[in-house]
Amino acid sequence: MPSKFVLCTVYVSQDPWKLYLFDRRYGSFGYDSHFPWDNLQGRYVLAFLFEYAATLGLVDVAYIEPQYARNDFRDRWGADDISCLSRYDGLLFVRINSLGAWCLGLAERYEAEPVVFKPVLKVLSNHDVVITSPPLGPADSLFLDRFAERQSEDVWRLSSEKILAAVEQGLTVGELTDFLAAKSADPLPQTVEVFLTGLGKKSGQLTDLGTARWIACDDPATAQLLASDRRLRKLCELAGDRKLVFRPADETAVRRALRELGYVLPRG
Repeated sequence: MPSKFVLCTVYVSQDPWKLYLFDRRYGSFGYDSHFPWDNLQGRYVLAFLFEYAATLGLVDVAYIEPQYARNDFRDRWGADDISCLSRYDGLLFVRINSLGAWCLGLAERYEAEPVVFKPVLKVLSNHDVVITSPPLGPADSLFLDRFAERQSEDVWRLSSEKILAAVEQGLTVGELTDFLAAKSADPLPQTVEVFLTGLGKKSGQLTDLGTARWIACDDPATAQLLASDRRLRKLCELAGDRKLVFRPADETAVRRALRELGYVLPRG
């Protein structure tokens, strides 16, 4: 890794006169020689740090709502009625972490920062999740809201209906179990472990295979005959005693096989 890095001038636009607020003539950024560097180049730097450096894990950031977070643009024409110049106005603090220091050549090797374990909740045997160190962080609070019903400001209750609804949306019971175990000072109660284990098993027993097409036969004998045909049995399955079901992607092959057997499926 290089031991030095070079600071360079940031050019956001080769023609800042084409950038403006509200009015091309009066609000142009071409007048930036009269305004702070932060208005144009600085906002680009904030965007780069927030959208790229932070998401790559190179820096730690502290962000608040952008409205009225900065006042360095108030003298600019057209800025009287706006609360912020960009959504990145709320980026107030940036700290290079250990990964960023290594990538910039400021450290000889990368050492992951130790994870500090801090229990913040307690899981009760009646399926209540009680926050023991309020307030709970926004991310943890939103996570619990996905899986549990909020009973009060610091109490959630685990319910199978809410958990299964979260699984339908792409989450897993395992994620909830790991979260509760990591955030709790005590092992999960046996009643909760049994509850979550059972939900985890049931949630993995069904698979969505997509939509299907139905064929209704006049009698069970016809349905059985078609379902046992050497070509159709690879494409269709019996559904009840008089119906066949197949995937829409197999419709052409199913119709061909039916015609070869002397049957036809009229189009609806």
